[in-house]
Amino acid sequence: MRSWNPRTGEFRYEESGKPGLRRVRRAALLLVIGSVLVLAASGVLTRGDHDDLPRLVKRVQPAVVTVMAYNAPGELVFQGSGFFVAPDRFLTNYHVLAQAARAEVKTAAGRCYPVTGVVAADRDWDLVAAEIGLSRPGASSLKISDAVPEVGERVAVVGSPLGLEQTLSIGVVSALRRVSGGTYLQISAPVSPGSSGSPVINMAGEVVGVACLQVVKGQNLNFAVPGSRALALQHKAAARTGALSLAILEPIRGSQRGRLDPGLRRAMQAPDAAPAYRQGLRVHPELAGAFSGLGRRPGP
Repeated sequence: MRSWNPRTGEFRYEESGKPGLRRVRRAALLLVIGSVLVLAASGVLTRGDHDDLPRLVKRVQPAVVTVMAYNAPGELVFQGSGFFVAPDRFLTNYHVLAQAARAEVKTAAGRCYPVTGVVAADRDWDLVAAEIGLSRPGASSLKISDAVPEVGERVAVVGSPLGLEQTLSIGVVSALRRVSGGTYLQISAPVSPGSSGSPVINMAGEVVGVACLQVVKGQNLNFAVPGSRALALQHKAAARTGALSLAILEPIRGSQRGRLDPGLRRAMQAPDAAPAYRQGLRVHPELAGAFSGLGRRPGP
């Protein structure tokens, strides 16, 4: 409210209402300003994940590799992706190396390293830890998280789909598909043949999954082994010394490689059926293609 002082001839504005209201409003304003500063410092009021994504990718890409598997005559038989978890050790899908007589990895910098052997393997969850011939002191590696991401959480996949190295795709965790003994991550981030073994990264730069398979009869129906399985394999590998030959990896057979077959889909929907399905896959692998989904075969 505006008032006039007859002695000075000046107008002034006074707060109406209860005494001390001006002080209360001033304190409230200071509280709001303080809250804004705290939120800004914590990143809540930043422009969002999109602004952090370029920095995240630059941090992740040096640890991501293209994995190339060759047969005995030296022909390229499989191509996938992987990521370093130590200066001389990387993770990828089991099926990427399962047919290899020898293999090598190519880094984002274009350097190639021979794969000297297998350190640990988990055939059931399609994971393998392998070593390269040379140590890379101070080189980038990725941290694996065993925390299960929430449905709707944003994730990124970096790999070599169709041989296109260091490709980034963005999506969300679409669902958590529980099967006997664990949970697959269903993600909407696009993947293609050659994406096998790509790290699925959260917005903190942690590996929460490893891309492993897709459903081709659909759109963006992609699956990843959870980070907990990858972390368990990493711990198993860290506890071992020396590496074994690639020849110890048994080939994964299947007549329908490159897609998630009906048997596995049913097993995902009915967890109790998963053990029987996996046993059937071992006994009659020619009757079902599964788990092998995204490794890329050369040629059309």
